[in-house]
Amino acid sequence: MSVEVSRERIPLAAAYKAAGQRAVLRINNGVERQCPAATPPFPEEINNEPLFKVRGDLFAQEIKAVREPISVKAELTVLVTRKEAPEVWALGPDDVVEVGPFAGTGLDLRGSPLMAIYACPTVVIFVEGRGIATCRALLESSADVANLNLRFRRDVRVYYKVPNSASVAFKEEFEAWEALGPVRVFTTSSSFQDAFDDDDTLTYDPETTGAIILVGGDAEAEKEAREVCKDGDISRILADSVEQPPVVHLAPNPFEHLLTGKPRKPMRRKSREQREAEAAAVAADAAAAAQQEAQAAAAAAQGSDDDEEEHVNGNGNGNGNGNGHYSPAKSPSAAAAKR
Repeated sequence: MSVEVSRERIPLAAAYKAAGQRAVLRINNGVERQCPAATPPFPEEINNEPLFKVRGDLFAQEIKAVREPISVKAELTVLVTRKEAPEVWALGPDDVVEVGPFAGTGLDLRGSPLMAIYACPTVVIFVEGRGIATCRALLESSADVANLNLRFRRDVRVYYKVPNSASVAFKEEFEAWEALGPVRVFTTSSSFQDAFDDDDTLTYDPETTGAIILVGGDAEAEKEAREVCKDGDISRILADSVEQPPVVHLAPNPFEHLLTGKPRKPMRRKSREQREAEAAAVAADAAAAAQQEAQAAAAAAQGSDDDEEEHVNGNGNGNGNGNGHYSPAKSPSAAAAKR
């Protein structure tokens, strides 16, 4: 499907930025469906003109005038099954498709050691189920977004586990993937361990090898892939079950104060004296609160002792010594003070 990707129309917080994110679709005003995006993140170069316009700059011999927002369209491919999203599966040319903000933050590739091409020249990828969509997006990502830089890798192996040969997705694109770099795709219907062991052409150093697990949230499949990595002494692992930390966006439009005419409050850093004064105030409040708690506890203890003494004087029995008072060794207040 063709979707709007102009940065002038779609804010960065709602855009498709990393492989592993999910497209939120609604067909004919129906139920929202989250479908894994199989298209690589849209390259930044297609937004050069909208971004230049958002800056507010002018070209040579251009005068200030109201211009219509620039529209940029791009193709989006999602992976769906008939059981999970029947209305998306049966999508037709006359259906109305609404695309909401992309869900999730995607693979934490930037925070992974696999991003370093010389530290991990060899990469093995374990794929099952919906993870093939993320695998396709990752392999086909352009150079201006987070990607694997396939041309600079020594070896990249994809072990794709499927129930049967009829369940292989994107099979017609395997040759194109292998043409992107030193990539080889293997399909198996048994297990990741068998596929890894049967690959006699793979020679690797565990210290410079990384693994990527793309199983679409299947805990059993991820456990199986991690067992293979453990047997192969591969410790650098990136899984789609752990997404990257969310990005904090300072403002949806950094030029809002220019468009609205409202002055923007400058951010000022507090001086050392201000910080020390605030810390002293916090410490004083904590000390006052502790003192109040101690006074309340002392008052409660004094009230308890007075009640016990009044009770002893009133019954005239004491502990059998005839004077109507407890002996100091056995009085409740003395025992409490000893404890």
